[in-house]
Amino acid sequence: MREYMRIVEGKVMLPTIILPAQTILYHGTESSAAFDIPRGPAWFTRDEMKAARWAGWQQTTPINVAKGRRRVLVCRTRRDLRLYDARSYDNFLRLAAHFIPDEEPEDASPWELARRVRGADGWDGRNEILIRNTTYLVSIAIKPVHPRTKSFGDA
Repeated sequence: MREYMRIVEGKVMLPTIILPAQTILYHGTESSAAFDIPRGPAWFTRDEMKAARWAGWQQTTPINVAKGRRRVLVCRTRRDLRLYDARSYDNFLRLAAHFIPDEEPEDASPWELARRVRGADGWDGRNEILIRNTTYLVSIAIKPVHPRTKSFGDA
């Protein structure tokens, strides 16, 4: 991934990076819905094993989502994506302060930030990448994840 120039959003300088076309990304899910690319905004990782670990919800199932089979969706970017650089905590707080000005940045919900962020295709955090518009992705594979071991393969 190459660094990109800073862009101006209002008066705040927010650093961006370019995620190159053809980059492979992984999304872990346990949703019962049948999809090969999640509807955005959605979180991805470059690490297949992290996606396998994240395939099961640890505490509670999200509202209006039924549990299904654990799997990792393997996707590829169709084009270069410009992402805000949130790999440092300070940069993430700057994003939150800019797009959710009515809350303390430390208290900002990542879901709310994902809905409000504009001017880029998402952000790159230390462990995950948020993609706002998942039509920029193409599905490559769906890999089942064992529910107990969180390794690849059927139960």
